Amino acid sequence: MLIIKNIEKKYGKKQVLKNITTYLSDEVGIYGLLGRNGAGKTTLLKMICNQIPIKTGDILINNESVKGFTNLHTTYCLVGNGLSTKNDLLNRKIAELFTSMEIVYDDFDRPYAEYLLNQFNLQPHLKYTKLSKGNKTVVENIIGLASRSAVTIFDEPTAGLDSVNRERFFKELMEDYEKHPRLFIISTHLIDEVENYLTHVLMLIDGQIKMNAPIENIQSKALRITGLEQVEGRILSQSHFMGKPSYDVFTSYTDEELQTMEENGATITRLSLQQLFNRMVEREDLYV
Repeated sequence: MLIIKNIEKKYGKKQVLKNITTYLSDEVGIYGLLGRNGAGKTTLLKMICNQIPIKTGDILINNESVKGFTNLHTTYCLVGNGLSTKNDLLNRKIAELFTSMEIVYDDFDRPYAEYLLNQFNLQPHLKYTKLSKGNKTVVENIIGLASRSAVTIFDEPTAGLDSVNRERFFKELMEDYEKHPRLFIISTHLIDEVENYLTHVLMLIDGQIKMNAPIENIQSKALRITGLEQVEGRILSQSHFMGKPSYDVFTSYTDEELQTMEENGATITRLSLQQLFNRMVEREDLYV
């Protein structure tokens, strides 16, 4: 279990993370950390991996603080947003970078990394620093998948990728998740493209985790009800569609309640995760 307790972070006078307390209860799953650009997602991930010092609060994995974690690199793998430009290995070939990863990560699967490199049409003799932004992302994603770390974190894993490589990445992710179940965290602001792959959702809004729940629970409550003059429940927004009242709601209705609304002329559809997130940004009183 990954527990985040009272985490805060400021950059100068700007408070990026505001007393975050939440937990990732499942050791196996695909958690989506969703937030706008600049919301603090990368900061939180780096604090989870002890790459940014924790001055307020604590983060624990299996009840052990990451502050004194001696085996952090074999437990966590965080990739994305470019590897450190200060790392001399990046001036070498991808094959040499993989050799280094075999030292860093106890369970790094070199044959699998080379298989993925071939799937993405990259050559092992190429240098990371000479790659395009998209291909740098590909190499980082390969390292994440092949690390087989208990907690594998991808920060904006589709940055710079074309549509073909985006689809290929998620295909490889799901196949590897099925063969080697573990805890994945995917941080992104491109919510629509990850919705179908997530088991859990974390929404980081205004420096706080405003939602942490299994995706099935969220999808069953996030609805658009059109055609009724009035609805019960937590209303996120109200508008009109083709002259009819339309309500975006986040409420757990019974099957009987849904059936009654439909019998009274309502059309009920599910909100996408992106639509729900947009409504969440507009509402400060909705927590799960």
